Amino acid sequence: MSIRQTIKPAFVGILTTFLIACGSNLSIDTLYPYAFRGTEAEIDTVMIAPINYGNPSRYYVRDKDPAVDRVTREYLEDRGVRVISNRPFESIWKKMPARYGVLIDPATGTNTAAFKDAINDTLGQLFSNNPRLDAVLFTDLIVKKTYYAERNGRLAEWDGIRRKVKVQGVAEDISGGFNWRQPIDAISIESHLVGRDLQVILHSVGGIQVADAFESVNGAGSFKRRNDLLINTAEIREGVGLSLHPLFMFEGYPSVSPTSASGR
Repeated sequence: MSIRQTIKPAFVGILTTFLIACGSNLSIDTLYPYAFRGTEAEIDTVMIAPINYGNPSRYYVRDKDPAVDRVTREYLEDRGVRVISNRPFESIWKKMPARYGVLIDPATGTNTAAFKDAINDTLGQLFSNNPRLDAVLFTDLIVKKTYYAERNGRLAEWDGIRRKVKVQGVAEDISGGFNWRQPIDAISIESHLVGRDLQVILHSVGGIQVADAFESVNGAGSFKRRNDLLINTAEIREGVGLSLHPLFMFEGYPSVSPTSASGR
C-alpha cells in the first residue's frame, strides 16, 4: 500500500479539522506545535533509527526504547508503511566515533558538536546504500516536568494528553495539605522523520505517561517512580499517534497552522 504525501502547509489546517470526541484524552491547550514539510514523495518504506536525534534519553527510560519502537512499528504498518531493519544504520553508526571523535560527552550526557555531522553522514550513507528507503524515523523518549491541577479533577496535561493520578500500592485518605502541584516527571515521544534529502519532513512531540506514581503511607503522601513504567500499550500508541500527526491524521486533532520543518 502506497502512501503519497501531497499535503501542503497551506492546506494542512483544512485537512486536519476533526470533531473532538467526548471523553477524549486529548489536551488541546498543550498540543505540541508540530513542524510538517509537505512533500510529493511517496513514503512507502521507513526505518526506525536505533539512536536519538537529540540528546540521549534519561537513564530510567532508555531500556524502554525497544517497547516503544515496537508500538511505533505496528502503528506504521497498520497504515501501510513497510518498516525495515535498522541494522544497516547500526553498522554505519559504529564507525562514526573513529571519524568524528567523541559524540556524547560522558561528563554531561549530552551530544557534542560533532554529533549532528555524524548523524548526517550516517543518513547520507544509509540512503545511498538503500535506494528504496524513503525516510528514517527517530523516536526520542524525553522527560519533562508537569503537575496535577486540582481544578480539572487532578489531571496532568502535557504534549497533547491528559492523565489521571497514578496510584501505587494501597490508596489511603490524605490529610489536608498535600501539594498536588509539585512537579512530577512526564514522558513524551519526540519524533523526527528525515527524508532522503536529509531534511526533516516532520517534527512533533506526543505525551505518553506520567513517570511518577502517588503513594500513601499512614496518611502521608508522596510521589515515587512508578513500577509499571511504559508497559501500557494504549498510552504509548496515543503518544506515537500524536507525534506522527499530520503525516497520519490523529482522531480529534483540531485545525492547527504548522510551522516550517526544522531540526531540533
